[in-house]
Amino acid sequence: MRIIPVDTGAALELPRRPQHLPHAVLAVSEVEQVLAQPDVADPMGLRDRAVLETLYSTGMRRAELLYLSLRDLDIGRGVVLIREGKGGRTAWC
Repeated sequence: MRIIPVDTGAALELPRRPQHLPHAVLAVSEVEQVLAQPDVADPMGLRDRAVLETLYSTGMRRAELLYLSLRDLDIGRGVVLIREGKGGRTAWC
């Protein structure tokens, strides 16, 4: 049995799979319909509406929203800090 002492493929760069944006985008009326679903008269519905608006307006991911805290909000500037977003980056949006 012959063994090669060095991994000759270690330096090879594998081809990347293309990443495409979604083809289906909601129309304005569809977005309004989704945002109108929660009952804002109920505290849980108000929370759900805030979650939907935050996700839609910032483009943040579910996990980023999950770890959001009050100290990450800058109400005066109207921005939110996303900690450890895509690629481990921190960014204001």
